[in-house]
Amino acid sequence: MEDWKKYQELGLDLYRKGKFEESIDAYKKSLELNEDLESYKFIGNSLMVLGRNEDAVVEYKKCIEISENWYFYKALGWALLGSNRLKEAENAYRKSLCLHQEHESYLGLGLTLNNLSRYEEAINAYRMSLGLQEGWRAYQELGLTLNSLSRYIEARDMFSKSLSIIESNKEKETVNTSFVKVGLSKSLEGMQLFEEALKVFFDASDPDEKEWDCIHSIGRKLVNNSNYDLAIRYFSLATKRYTNIYETEAALVWAIIKSGRSSEYQNYISNLVISEKWDLIDFYLNGINHDIDHIYDKESARYMMYKLNKVKCLNSRDAVRYAAINEISLKDGLIMEFGVHKGDSIRLIANSLTNQVIHGFDSFYGLPEDYVSFYRKGAFSTEGNLPLVPSNVQLHQGWFNKTLPLFLKNNKVKYSSLIHIDCDLYSSTKTVLSLLNNTIVPGSIIIFDEYFNGVGWKENEFKAFQEYVEEYGVTYEYIFYSRIRASNVVVRITDKK
Repeated sequence: MEDWKKYQELGLDLYRKGKFEESIDAYKKSLELNEDLESYKFIGNSLMVLGRNEDAVVEYKKCIEISENWYFYKALGWALLGSNRLKEAENAYRKSLCLHQEHESYLGLGLTLNNLSRYEEAINAYRMSLGLQEGWRAYQELGLTLNSLSRYIEARDMFSKSLSIIESNKEKETVNTSFVKVGLSKSLEGMQLFEEALKVFFDASDPDEKEWDCIHSIGRKLVNNSNYDLAIRYFSLATKRYTNIYETEAALVWAIIKSGRSSEYQNYISNLVISEKWDLIDFYLNGINHDIDHIYDKESARYMMYKLNKVKCLNSRDAVRYAAINEISLKDGLIMEFGVHKGDSIRLIANSLTNQVIHGFDSFYGLPEDYVSFYRKGAFSTEGNLPLVPSNVQLHQGWFNKTLPLFLKNNKVKYSSLIHIDCDLYSSTKTVLSLLNNTIVPGSIIIFDEYFNGVGWKENEFKAFQEYVEEYGVTYEYIFYSRIRASNVVVRITDKK
C-alpha cells in the first residue's frame, strides 16, 4: 500500500475514535504525499468538530476546487454559518441545493435566513427540509422562528412534533430535549397557559440549567399578576431540581416577600438560617432592593447589599439609559458608545440628544475574542454592515485600539460628557477606559451595560473599571442600576487625582 494511503487510513481511524487533532495531522501527512479529496474533507470535518470554523472553510473550499459536489457546498455552508458569515453561507447552501435537493441543506439555509431576520423565508426553508425528511431539529428551529413572530399555537405544535420524534426514537442519536422544552414552554407562556408552561420542565428527565431562565420568567409574570401560590410552588420545586443555581432560592425568597405572606413561610426562612445562607437572609431581612427579581449569585447579593442599597433601581436597560442622559451636567462634551451592534441604544441616545453629535465605535464584525461560556469570537457580527442611525450619529468602524486614538487626536473636545460601554469584554473595556482617561473628568457619566449580576461579571466590565479606578486614582458614585440579570449601571466620576 502506498504511504499516503496508510496515513489516510490512520486519519480515518483516529477520526472515528474522536482524536481529531491527531486525525488532522495524519491527513496532512497524506496530503504532503498526494493531494486527495477525502483528506481535505476529513480535515474540514475534524476542524468543524473542534469549533475551528474559519479553518474548516479553507478546507472545504479546497474540496470544491477539486469537485463541485453538493456535499462540499453544504459543508461549506455549515462552516460559514458557524463563522457568522451569513450571506456567504446562504450562497453556499443555495449552490448545494441547485445540485441536489437535500434536507440538511434546507435546514442550514433556514438557520442562516433566520439569523438574517428573513423569517418567512426561513420558515419556507424549514418546511422544505421537513418535506424531504422529518427531523426533530427542523421542527425545533421552525418552532423557534414561529415563537419570534408570536405565532405561538403553530410553534407549540412544532415543538410537540420535535419532542415526539425524539421520544419515539425515530432518530437514534441521543438528544438533549431541554432546548425543545424551553421553546415549547415559551409557546405556552405566549398563549397565557402558565401552569402548562411550567409543567413542561418538571417531569422525569434530568434537569438542565437552560430550563431555569424560562421558569424564572414565567414565575416573575405570575408574581406580577398576584398569582403568588403558583409562583411560590414552582420556585420551591425549582430549588430542589436545580440545586446548583443560587438564583432559584433568591427567586423563591423574592416571591415570598412580594406575596406579603411571610408568616406562612417561617419554616423555610428558619431553614435558611440553619443552612447559614446569610446572603439570602440579608436579602429577606435587611433591605436589599426587593424590586430585584434576578440575583445571579451570592457575590451579586452582597454587592447590592453593601454598594448599591441606596442607589436607585430601575426596571430596564433603557430606563437606566434615559436616566443617565438626564444626569449629563458637562455640556458640549463627547458623547460616545462602544459596542453599537444593530444600533438600538445609540438611536435612543441620539433621539434624546438631537442637538449633539453621538459617536459610535464598533468593528461590526463581532467580538474579538470569546466572552463567557456561550458567546464565541465573532458573536454580534453584522458582517461589516452598518446600522441605520439618526443624522446626528457618526459611526467609526474598526477595532477600538485603532479607531479611538485617531478620533481623539483629530477631535478638539477634550472631555467626555457621556460614555456608554457595551463591549462586554474585559479587554475591550480596559482599552476604552485607558484611551479615554484624559477625557474622563469629574462630572463624566459612564454607563456599563453588563456590569454585574450575570455570568462572568467579576471578570469583565466590572473588573476593567475597578482596575481603572485604582490605577488612575478615580473617585466615583453609582447613581442608577437595573433590576434585571446582567445589570447595567451608571456611574458619575466625582474626583480624579
